[in-house]
Amino acid sequence: MIVIVALVLGALWGALRAKKRGGNRLDMAQYGAVYAIGCALVALFLAIITERQLDPAYEGLTPAQTSEQPADQTTE
Repeated sequence: MIVIVALVLGALWGALRAKKRGGNRLDMAQYGAVYAIGCALVALFLAIITERQLDPAYEGLTPAQTSEQPADQTTE
């Protein structure tokens, strides 16, 4: 949810910035797209970091300990 909000706010921020600099509609669209992608990526990383910090399942576990069954074994 926060990523979508950041995407929309980034698009608005970029479009307003291009308009302030005297850009036409295509400039506003390009700035909006670039700012939207950048803000969404930052929000995505922050959401992942926050989730990993708050979830007790990630504390002290290595990747091998998180799965129930090792990847190299097959079930019959």
